[in-house]
Amino acid sequence: MIKTLAKVFFPDRITIEPIEGPFFPPEKFDLAWVFETEGLFHLDFPKVQKSAANIVSAGERSRFLTEVVLEWVYQLSLQLESNYRMVRTKHFVVLAPAGYENGLAEFCQKTRITTKNLLSKIVLDDLEYPVAIIAFDSTEPYYYSYQYAYLPEDATETAASGGTFYGSPANHHICLQHPFGHDKATYERTIAHELSHCLLTHLNLPMWLDEGITQIVEEAVAGGQYVETLEVRALTKRNREYWSAATIQKLWTGESFYIEESQELSYYFSKALVHLIRSELCNSPDDFTKFVTTANKADAGEAAFKAIFGESLGVLVEEALGNSKINWSPKPAEWGNWKESNDPRKDNFNSPAPNVSFLAAH
Repeated sequence: MIKTLAKVFFPDRITIEPIEGPFFPPEKFDLAWVFETEGLFHLDFPKVQKSAANIVSAGERSRFLTEVVLEWVYQLSLQLESNYRMVRTKHFVVLAPAGYENGLAEFCQKTRITTKNLLSKIVLDDLEYPVAIIAFDSTEPYYYSYQYAYLPEDATETAASGGTFYGSPANHHICLQHPFGHDKATYERTIAHELSHCLLTHLNLPMWLDEGITQIVEEAVAGGQYVETLEVRALTKRNREYWSAATIQKLWTGESFYIEESQELSYYFSKALVHLIRSELCNSPDDFTKFVTTANKADAGEAAFKAIFGESLGVLVEEALGNSKINWSPKPAEWGNWKESNDPRKDNFNSPAPNVSFLAAH
């Protein structure tokens, strides 16, 4: 009775529960639901979904999916040589080195609350199952070994990163790696960044908008100053030198985020553009909500921007860079092969191309 009342009056109260598997009798856990790469188990969620589709009751289906996720994380924990522990909150299941699991679970839950408060009408509603947060100690090889299952077949190495959000159509989960106990601020920003992607993945956002929002969430959760327009103009020497009529199209498509020379600028500039929209164009929070929820990556959000703010995105760039001689507007007809189908973040199970936080860029 007391627990029930607590949930009603304090819905955001954080409760952390230590959990131990197994969650299925051995004969009832279908090994076809997982596959192994580099000695680590991954959840084959499309196969799990086929089993879940036969469950009519929403409550029973949620219970089944939750148990499958828990069993998968438990089976993964058995493959790790070091001492890892599992804990649960209302929305997450966390696997982390012993001694760090509770702090990580609490921070994830607090980050979710902050993000929902900041973007209340935008972020994803509750899933039918807990989001798995798998935190590997960076002194061990597991983080990069885990990534191999999600790389293109011709890939020979992975990019250095601190966290990865895997956003397939159903199986949302996050992997982290960091020297635990060191550089807490950077680690928390990485977690906030990846959780923001998780809460925005139901939208068809162009990459510049997605990354701009997640960085603002980072600052709200882990501290830091918003980028003011005057600061942008004072520090845009590199931006003014790099962005041109040609390179701005790569920002609109998202390609610039995968080019070494422009990656850092792309993150910085996307955050500046999103802040400019929120601080100087929106008459109310509803304006930003309407833009984000209707923006489409196929045109970089151009049609939605025009419908709500009456201008082209090119005018937004002109305001930030102060250069009116260039047409900064998105031009999808000129994007050639780099369109939605070529976006490395495309959400399909066979090639999910995870959304990665590069520590060098953040």
